[in-house]
Amino acid sequence: LCGLEQFSHVWLIYHFHENTNAVKQQQQQHVKAKVHPPALGGKSIGLFATRTPHRPNPIGLSVARLLEVHSNGTLIVGGADLIDGTPILDIKPYLRHDIQTEASVPEWCEAATAASLIREVRWTAAAEASLLSALPSLRFYSQFSDVRKAIQQVLCLDIRSVHQGRGNAADGQRFVVRFDKLELVFHTYEAHVEVERCDLY
Repeated sequence: LCGLEQFSHVWLIYHFHENTNAVKQQQQQHVKAKVHPPALGGKSIGLFATRTPHRPNPIGLSVARLLEVHSNGTLIVGGADLIDGTPILDIKPYLRHDIQTEASVPEWCEAATAASLIREVRWTAAAEASLLSALPSLRFYSQFSDVRKAIQQVLCLDIRSVHQGRGNAADGQRFVVRFDKLELVFHTYEAHVEVERCDLY
C-alpha cells in the first residue's frame, strides 16, 4: 500500500459474495442473458449493458474516496457501493484520465434516481425511540442524526426491486431491510416511506 495515500480515490474490484442468485445459477449452470434494471421500469436488457450483480462471473467495480491508509494494511474508504464483509479482489488508484468527458450513455441511465417517487421519509415515535435505543450497539454510527440521515438517504432511493413495485405508487407495502446492525421495518406509499421500527438483529 506504500504510496497509495497520495491518491484521493481508488477503484475497488470485489466479489458479489451475497448474490442472491448464486446458488440457483450453480444448480442451473447458466445465467439469464437479460435482466430488468430499475430505471427501465420492468423492461429487459442484456446483462452486460447493466451493472447487475447477477453475472456469469460475479465481480463488481466501485470507486471510493480514500480516507485513510493505516500501517497495518487497513484502508478506510467512503462512498463505496459495498456491504460489510465484501471480499476485495484488487485495489487500483483512481486517475484523472479515468474520467472520459466524451462518454455517452443511454437516456435511461442519465437520471440515477428517476425510478424513485419517494420524496420523504417519515418516522413513527416507536421507530425513533428504537433507533435511539440501538445507537450504542451500531458499528458505523455514533450520532443519532448521522444514522437517521443515512437511513433516510437510502430509503429515498426506493430500494424495492422491480418485482416488488419499484418506481410505482404503493399503498403501505411493508418491507424489512438490514442496515448496519439494524433491522428496519418500513412501509412504502406513493411519495413517502414510513419507518415503523429499527430493531437490532
